Amino acid sequence: MSDRQEITRVSARALLRSTRTVGASCEAFDLPPRQLDHGAETAPEAPEMMHELECTTCGAESGAQEDFEVARHWAFAHTGGSPSHRGYRELVTRFWRMTPANGEYL
Repeated sequence: MSDRQEITRVSARALLRSTRTVGASCEAFDLPPRQLDHGAETAPEAPEMMHELECTTCGAESGAQEDFEVARHWAFAHTGGSPSHRGYRELVTRFWRMTPANGEYL
């Protein structure tokens, strides 16, 4: 995973913990109270959605994959090698763009 993807992933998790609605205030980030619109990142250079599976028994991870089938194949192989490892956590990273609703920059 690139540095940009990791920063975006961490930032997205923090944002989702603090606001969950369109037009939410920026108060959680100590920014002036402005309204934001948000949606999936559409820039051509934006990374694809990433999929990762993590074994809940030992913590092993598939690593972030653009193709879910690669992560799923890893889980089958992991359980095949460790039959008691049957539980997995799915981590999905989607890249979002926050835009001030009035067109101003924050």
